[in-house]
Amino acid sequence: MALCHACPPYDFDTDAVIRDYGNVYLLAEKITLTPEEEEQLKGMEDISESELFLKIRRITDHFLLAMEDEYSGSLGFFAGTCRFCASCSKTEELPCRYPEKMRSSLESYGFDIGKTCSELLGIDLQWIEGEMPEYFVLVSGFFTDAEICNLSECAACVFRVLERLEAPENK
Repeated sequence: MALCHACPPYDFDTDAVIRDYGNVYLLAEKITLTPEEEEQLKGMEDISESELFLKIRRITDHFLLAMEDEYSGSLGFFAGTCRFCASCSKTEELPCRYPEKMRSSLESYGFDIGKTCSELLGIDLQWIEGEMPEYFVLVSGFFTDAEICNLSECAACVFRVLERLEAPENK
């Protein structure tokens, strides 16, 4: 059994969820650490739980949700597991507390993020192997039928993200 509602195994066909979208946009965030950030992360078992990564994920996740609002019928995919609850209700065999916010990752739908990054984005993923890598990469996805030509079209989404982050329930 999966430990999170956003993780496989699923009780639905993931291919059926995404097959009819006309476009997919990838958002790759390449994070190069400062010496201070590198020092803070040293020794952590799971850097995805660090304040730095959680802050980046919080902004990106809310951005994708705002994009969904802007482009009706679209679907965002988070860079890793859902982070809206400290502990997923699935572990207690209960329904998702925030189904309107919960999103899966591209990996959970079977995407090879390493290959996607290197072949489509020209970024090779690096892993922690004894020492901190030069950079980390978080990859999110946005499936839509809309054609998004440039980021200026997304300006309204950025302002919605900022408004959401200021809302009491998101602090």
